[in-house]
Amino acid sequence: MKVLLLLHFLVEAIFGLIFIFVPEVIPLFVGAEPVTLYLIRMYGVAALVFGLMGLRLLLNIHEHAFLVQGLLLLALFHTGIMASQFINGLELKDQLPAGVLHLLFSIAFWVFYLRER
Repeated sequence: MKVLLLLHFLVEAIFGLIFIFVPEVIPLFVGAEPVTLYLIRMYGVAALVFGLMGLRLLLNIHEHAFLVQGLLLLALFHTGIMASQFINGLELKDQLPAGVLHLLFSIAFWVFYLRER
């Protein structure tokens, strides 16, 4: 679980910072409309916050009640993001890597949540 929380923190924090400050480095967002950049920056904030939450869970893994609540929130976050990836109408090649990553995080966090509750 510690490796999962660390990986979650790194992925979400890195992409959160990219989406907030330089979303244009992602090929899909090159030349994007301002409203698209606004929305991706908003998602970047959410990703960064959830990434930091994963770090806090990792650093306070001994607080069982907090850990269980945090695992549930991370499972719900990744499930929601994964679902939105697949229903947003993008071409599969544009959504597949992120969708699969969120699917794997979702499954892992649900497994750990169910085990710890």
